Amino acid sequence: MTTDITELAQRMKAAAEKATPGEWWADDVKNEGCYGSGDDCVEGFTSYAIYGSDGQTLFDSLNSDSACISEEYDGEGHVAWDETAQRNAEFIALANPANVLALVEALEKTRQRIEELESDLSEWTDCKHDGATYYDMSGQERCGRCGADI
Repeated sequence: MTTDITELAQRMKAAAEKATPGEWWADDVKNEGCYGSGDDCVEGFTSYAIYGSDGQTLFDSLNSDSACISEEYDGEGHVAWDETAQRNAEFIALANPANVLALVEALEKTRQRIEELESDLSEWTDCKHDGATYYDMSGQERCGRCGADI
């Protein structure tokens, strides 16, 4: 499936303008949720949340169906965290409205510059070599407008 990048950029811009403004960040949340089943059921693991600039929780991964609990044992005890939620939370925090708007603006400026360059290129490729000429270092006469050999 291919996506028209211009349409996608406009949809992302519209969504970003409606979303909670400001900086977003991901952080861990200690909870008492269970994972595993039967005798392997364990309570307590770290999930992740996205917070807005005012500190309010924008998103919490605790009830995610895609949880993948990773465990680590060391001298200080047992640690468990939702690896999928950690990766997704970090991505979502980076895809905050300000960053999306910055990317869309950069894309728009790039497209505008490409159009300008293509317009300039058409002037060069449509050159009839009827203007001033110059001689390069090798003595070759060249068009002063497009640089082509005359």
